[in-house]
Amino acid sequence: MVSMLCVSLGVSARADDLNARAAQVKEQLQTTLLPALAQTPTANKSAESLAALLQTLSRAHRLGYSTPEHNYLDAARVQYQFLRSAREDKTSGGFYDDASGKNPALAKSSQTQAQVVSALVEYAHASGQSEPRALAIKTWRLLRDRARDKTNGGYYDFFLSGALSPTQLSGSGLKSAQTHLRLLEAGTALFAFTRDRSIRRDLEELLDLNEGRFFPTDRPDPISSYAPDWKITTLNLLVPIGGSLSESARAGVAIACAQDALGLPVRWIDFVRRVDDVNQSAPLALAPSALPALSLLARNIPNSREHRAAQIDELLKDSQRISATSSDFLDFVAAFDAPSSP
Repeated sequence: MVSMLCVSLGVSARADDLNARAAQVKEQLQTTLLPALAQTPTANKSAESLAALLQTLSRAHRLGYSTPEHNYLDAARVQYQFLRSAREDKTSGGFYDDASGKNPALAKSSQTQAQVVSALVEYAHASGQSEPRALAIKTWRLLRDRARDKTNGGYYDFFLSGALSPTQLSGSGLKSAQTHLRLLEAGTALFAFTRDRSIRRDLEELLDLNEGRFFPTDRPDPISSYAPDWKITTLNLLVPIGGSLSESARAGVAIACAQDALGLPVRWIDFVRRVDDVNQSAPLALAPSALPALSLLARNIPNSREHRAAQIDELLKDSQRISATSSDFLDFVAAFDAPSSP
């Protein structure tokens, strides 16, 4: 998910069809999508879905969408309180996917913890409170302590957070592209917020793994998951990377954001390859989650702006494709809403 940090990577946008499209999307967000999102029932949602909702509402408030009639910070606060009361493991730390999972013997999802960290950072920004910031750091440290493979590196898809002896294995399952991508997004947001040196080291490792193992640009058949010792099995090759073609475009955004947060040059050539090469067999514009990647490329590679604008237009021409549960469209509007001075 593209962050506002990544939006700042872009050069000034000139007034054109992208600005007009952004204005249309903004109106939809203001009049229908965000008000409906704020009324979403939460009782049966997983912790990951609750966190995504918290993140979107918090970002909407930060971007100025709150009004006397629709206060999205208040709506985000309700989500935050429910997430903590109904899904948090207050004994061992971390978050269970649903209320029925409150059992220390059950494994927790690393991907869920990553989504929670991203949401807590966004809510901390929006609310100005120290509590969600501290909880984000605590959850990240739990991931580092329990989900990270201290022998081979990388993170397990699942882990146990109950009382374990130092010799007991806390991680389980494979090491997947999807988990490492979500961790990269969360680590980038948390490091950009805290500038913590230990989180920087975590982020550097995650960037290296996402670039080199899961979303490389020099291998035609990227691996979706590995065994704990990084061995490749037949099963690894059969699973589509990240579950969909659009994950590679999402990875392009996450990698660029991480590079920017770490003060590294953004490798735009690799970004373009991740966006375009993986989509030769399917139109990129059919995947709404590709919007952040197209937006960043349109802003940062001037000679591709017309091509990217056409792809964005194709994606957005059917308003039914807009997902009210995603922050992607909020950042698209932030990038192209107002004409900029030359």
